[in-house]
Amino acid sequence: MAESKIIIGYWNIKGRGEILRHLSEFLKIPYENKLYTDPTQWFGKEKPALKSDFPNLPYILDGDQVITETDACAMHLIHKSNRLDLLGSNNDEMVHITQLRGVLTDLQNNLAKVAFNKDGDVAKGIEETCIPKLVLLSKHLGDGEWLIGKISYADFLFVRTLGLLNMNGEWLEKFPNLVSYLERFRDLPAIKTYLASDRNLKVPMMPPSMVNPNFKVL
Repeated sequence: MAESKIIIGYWNIKGRGEILRHLSEFLKIPYENKLYTDPTQWFGKEKPALKSDFPNLPYILDGDQVITETDACAMHLIHKSNRLDLLGSNNDEMVHITQLRGVLTDLQNNLAKVAFNKDGDVAKGIEETCIPKLVLLSKHLGDGEWLIGKISYADFLFVRTLGLLNMNGEWLEKFPNLVSYLERFRDLPAIKTYLASDRNLKVPMMPPSMVNPNFKVL
């Protein structure tokens, strides 16, 4: 019997939902996308009806299970696939990944502030708030393939932000190892197949109407 598909619910953008799609593809978990284009559908109807104490987007429906919040959804996928190595195979790796997640969250939040500042200077904002973090992350990666020496959940978080930065200028040209790193992730067999498939949604990375007109999301 074919494995039933989970449902990934999110807005009609890539956003945080793309992390869960990348993980599902990499872990070979069948899924369907539930995309919300009308805020009233989500806020007025489906959010109040979602059987969760913390209804939010993204969510995962897996049989009778309802999981919300990006990290929790990612943990569910990793545990479902018995790939706990993605969270670290020993205490040192787990602490390392947790440390990286803090740095990557700061980088992601800094970039989001630039994007959602409609009157701001995008290039200046990236230069001042994102590049210092990239300098540290580039140095940390060095000549390695992945952030902790082997692929982990941290890499799935990092590539999303790198992709956005790559769309908004030639920032990564200053960091050849990060260019190679992003290409390496996109060349993973499961990810490469996904990117070339119809499952790769032709939607913006972030909501165009909400971001600075000079910030590219397509």
